[in-house]
Amino acid sequence: DYYVGHEYLEAINDPVYVSEFIERTQEQGCAYIGDETLNRSFITWLDSSVENNIRTLARDNFIDKEQYYDYVYDTQFRMALLTKCSNEDKISHDE
Repeated sequence: DYYVGHEYLEAINDPVYVSEFIERTQEQGCAYIGDETLNRSFITWLDSSVENNIRTLARDNFIDKEQYYDYVYDTQFRMALLTKCSNEDKISHDE
């Protein structure tokens, strides 16, 4: 099974928070677009009280917003969409 192989048999399996992952990708010359599952990168679909709390805590910081979403919903696996950092100015994280 893919899950067992990925979680337990990989030579390197070093889980990180999404904020750490984004930081590492930037260090390698990549820009984080968002998650393949788009509702993880946009919070407007959430209950308004949850959305407001995340917005308040994140203070318009996209990376913090992603991290708080993961804390609230116990996100354990993401499928990141990346691009070259030269494309970063073309990425919009507005909802």
